[in-house]
Amino acid sequence: MKGGKWLWAVLLLAGCAAMSGVNVSERDARMADIKTRLALAYMNAGDYRNATDNIEAAVRFDRNSSTAWLVRAQIYQYLNLNNKAQESFDRALALQPNSAEINNNYGWFVCNSLNRPEAALPHFNKALADPTYPTPHIAYLNKGICSGRMGLAAEAEQALKQALALRPDFAAAQAALLQIQTASEHGAERK
Repeated sequence: MKGGKWLWAVLLLAGCAAMSGVNVSERDARMADIKTRLALAYMNAGDYRNATDNIEAAVRFDRNSSTAWLVRAQIYQYLNLNNKAQESFDRALALQPNSAEINNNYGWFVCNSLNRPEAALPHFNKALADPTYPTPHIAYLNKGICSGRMGLAAEAEQALKQALALRPDFAAAQAALLQIQTASEHGAERK
């Protein structure tokens, strides 16, 4: 991938220029950050081979980067490598147990990939308890979907309405709410 190699070269040169005169641990943390950003760029481009190569390098550079472990978890979750994703989420949560981003993403992994929605809800609630979390509408969406999978229609509807209160144009929440309401109506008609 020609453009990907160019991106890598630019980020590496920028990182090297910024690292002159820094100690080894600072350099390693910066390299981990660069490799994590590269992994995200590759992941978003659908190049999972380069994404995994870069994220593995990132966690080798800095074993204490919760961001690198979260990105590693997301990559392996997408690749359906649940053991590696679980290992990565465990590490990220050990480093930052109260992180809203990590808890929301882990909740979705537990609900969607491991099919354990009841175990996911506490993670969504932890994410939503953080008033500084920039994307609570996504946590409400995830909570609503997982509540619906548990057959908790009222709780699902409430969470999805909260997502829409925050973002009225949030199409994913609109679709999920319609699905929950339609299923509830069909269930009521059968009785």
